[in-house]
Amino acid sequence: MLIGEFVAHSVRMGSTGSYGVATLRTEIGTLTVSGVVIRGLFEAADVPKDALVRVVFNGEQTGPAGRTWRDFDLFVATDEEPNPWP
Repeated sequence: MLIGEFVAHSVRMGSTGSYGVATLRTEIGTLTVSGVVIRGLFEAADVPKDALVRVVFNGEQTGPAGRTWRDFDLFVATDEEPNPWP
């Protein structure tokens, strides 16, 4: 589990091409999280700058075709729901 304030989206270049990252300001410093699932969650939620977020790792999942991925949940605090997680 990772809790922090959302700073920004960015794109970086790696050995296999470009990939998206989300930067968070946490109690231990500024961290980045990346991956297709993470990127999709942050983009779908349209997280505003400085919003408090919680990223939860649900483990590796395997699809019907045998492909595996790392699964996450994203929770975003808002004015209407300042503490959206248990």
